[in-house]
Amino acid sequence: MSALDTQATPSEEDDYTNVTSALYDIAVIGYVCRVPGANNTPSLLWDFLLRKSDGSGDMPKMRWKPYNTRQPGNTTFKGYFVDRLEDFDAAFFGISPGEAEQRIAVEVAWEALEHAEIPSQSLSGSETAVFTSVNSDDYSRLLLENIESWMGVGTAFCGIPNRISYFLDLMGPSSAVDAACASTLVAIHHGRQALLAKETCLVIAGGVNALIGLGLTRILEKAGAIATDGRCSLMTRQLVMDVVRVLNSHPQATSRCH
Repeated sequence: MSALDTQATPSEEDDYTNVTSALYDIAVIGYVCRVPGANNTPSLLWDFLLRKSDGSGDMPKMRWKPYNTRQPGNTTFKGYFVDRLEDFDAAFFGISPGEAEQRIAVEVAWEALEHAEIPSQSLSGSETAVFTSVNSDDYSRLLLENIESWMGVGTAFCGIPNRISYFLDLMGPSSAVDAACASTLVAIHHGRQALLAKETCLVIAGGVNALIGLGLTRILEKAGAIATDGRCSLMTRQLVMDVVRVLNSHPQATSRCH
């Protein structure tokens, strides 16, 4: 989850290149994370990546406990899971203990503001925008087995960014983004566009995904879309070499890659 801000525009004396660049600049002024492998801060995640570690592990037993006795099967129980998802100060944030994805998002948004040294009270009534990606409705499927009055908004995708906006009393754009695996990148893109369009001067952008039920995992497994060892092999050596080969055949593209 990140807090994004606009930077000051350059003076008229700057040359055209600098002016053009600055007009499209934004600043990331606060960022935090909850990532598998017990990486709950950006510094921990950075060190984790430098060590070339892998955050894959076993499914926490409490996640699929309601399903285990009713639908036993050979579903993969390995993957990438955030530790202790159930731990949350519900009273502080005014959220029902049952609203899993909302509570992760609002907790991390609060930490992003702390990291940016922005008092949350100072944003009350402001045009601060919230763009949050969400891709799984596992938790709503589980909760639908025991209907409660809050479950409509409490489990809806839109409820995640809206909960942040409501809790912080924000009046800017507030929307959920679902673009599959690219969801968080698209959410950040929407935040950047909102800043450049001057719809707001501050954006809270990020993503959340909680694997609570086995339904989607089982579907993807049957389709052959996930690895049985629970590990992501996206950036294999062969793929990296293929990318390098394509870039080398298009020299003009390398100047835009970082």
